[in-house]
Amino acid sequence: MQRLITDAVKLSHESALLCEKWRKEKKLSPIVNQFYRSSNSISANMLEATAAESAKDKIHKLSIALKESRETSGWINTLRTINYLNEEKHLQLSKLNSRVGAGLYFIIKSMKK
Repeated sequence: MQRLITDAVKLSHESALLCEKWRKEKKLSPIVNQFYRSSNSISANMLEATAAESAKDKIHKLSIALKESRETSGWINTLRTINYLNEEKHLQLSKLNSRVGAGLYFIIKSMKK
């Protein structure tokens, strides 16, 4: 789980840097704001899950993180479509987010058994 949290924090950091860059370039839009919120929510919910009061609570927090990862995937693709991301950055963020999402899915699935 710690490796996934590290990846989620890295994704959060990358998104914060990009959003700051876009802010300076006056490229603000609801899409940028949603990308920032969803990508940062992943690590926040994962960290909350580490202090969960029960297995059910942990699954719930991790499930929220997984949903945010799926939303982030959509925003990453949209940002590429509107040329805010180049192909290299798109692939980097997509791979990182996919790794986090797949790990979350596996953990949640194994906890529900």
